Amino acid sequence: MRVECSNERRIMTKEKLVRDKIPEIIRGKGEACKVRMPRSKNEKRKYADKKLEEEVAEYLTERGRKGKDYSREKVLEELADIQELILHLASLEGYSAKELSAYRKAKNKSRGGFTKSFIWTRQVIK
Repeated sequence: MRVECSNERRIMTKEKLVRDKIPEIIRGKGEACKVRMPRSKNEKRKYADKKLEEEVAEYLTERGRKGKDYSREKVLEELADIQELILHLASLEGYSAKELSAYRKAKNKSRGGFTKSFIWTRQVIK
C-alpha cells in the first residue's frame, strides 16, 4: 500500500489481484477502475499469495458464522476462489491444471486424502 499526502489530504493507493472480468464489471457500473499489469513473475506470485491468504481468511470467516448468518453458498464461493487461485499458482510454477490433478491423485493413492479426518497425536519431549 502506498500513502500519498498533499495539503493535509491523504490519498491511499491499495493494490490487489482481482479476477479477469472485475475491471469491466466495475466500469460497466459507471465507476472508474484503474488496473496495471504485474512487472514480473515474482510480482505475480506475490499478489497471488496475498490473494490466497485473503480468500482463505474469507472462507474461515464464513465457516465461523452461526445460524441465519451462515451461508452454504458463500462458503462454496470462497472455496471456488481458493481453487481458482491454486490453479493460477500452479500455472505460475509451470504446471497445468491436468498435471496438478494427476499429482494430487497420485499423492492421494500413495498417502491417502483427508476424508477420514485423522488427527495425529504425538508426544514431544522438550
